[in-house]
Parts: sequence; structure tokens; C-alpha cells
Amino acid sequence: MATIKVDQASLAISNYPQLNLLLYDDDDNHLRIYYAYSDASHYHFGINYEIGQVFNSYGVGLDLGNEPFYIRVIKEDNLYTVFYSTDGTNFISPVAPIIFGDSTPTSIGFAAMVDPTQTSTFLIDSFEVDDMVMVPEPVTIVLFITGLVGFMIRVNRKQ
Repeated sequence: MATIKVDQASLAISNYPQLNLLLYDDDDNHLRIYYAYSDASHYHFGINYEIGQVFNSYGVGLDLGNEPFYIRVIKEDNLYTVFYSTDGTNFISPVAPIIFGDSTPTSIGFAAMVDPTQTSTFLIDSFEVDDMVMVPEPVTIVLFITGLVGFMIRVNRKQ
């Protein structure tokens, strides 16, 4: 299981600024659980994935507002189920689970990207990987940032 907690999200009203929880094999095989503003003038939550250079995406309209929220993915073999929560206790899966890859992504992390206005910001409170079957040893955490003005991470280590 991997969970990212967002304390605050300020998405520009432009095409596709987004935050992604990323499971990555390579450039042609990856899975992104996203929260974005779309060109259809609404907020969106869903899954983008690429398998063998074939890109697919599906999701639902969902405005999580400006309060803290969580994005979570749970992996069972090669079946991935995605969730969101506004309280950290009750998690909702608004889209169907997806079968992806060979169940061994090489990296896990998050990406903030695609804001041509460079005015979107995300304040990330925490990023946790609770189940190490998500990514085989050695664990690689990745962070991609493109087109954002502000991005702040607070690091808390569990003892």
C-alpha cells in the first residue's frame, strides 16, 4: 500500500495541472493515479497508464476542495485498486481496479506536472509505502516536478 497526504492543493484553472501517485517500470510501462483539473472545466480523479507504449486513461469528476486529502493505491499481485479520502480514515474507490504489469514496478513515487501557467502548488504532508511488496528491494523513490512554482515536502521518519 502507498499513500500520499496532500495538505493543500491549489490547481490552476488551465489544462491538466496534476498530482500523480506513480508506479513506474519504464517510459513505456507505468501507472499514475492522478488528481487534476481538466480542459472540461472540472476536477478529475482517476488512473492513467501505459502498457507497451499504449496509453489509456479513465476517471471520474471529483473536486476534493482545498482541504487535506489522501490518495492511496493497494496492490494485490498485479491488481491495483486506487482510493481517495478526505479524512484519512474512510477511503473511497471511485474507479474500477486495474491489472497492470508483472506486479513488480521498479520505482514508486509521485509527480506534479503539466501546468503551463506555472501557478499550481501542492503541499505534501506525507508519502508512505507501508507494504514493501509494492516495489522489490532495493526501494527506489522517485519525484518528478515540471511546470510548478511551488512544491514543499516535510519529511517525518517513522521509528
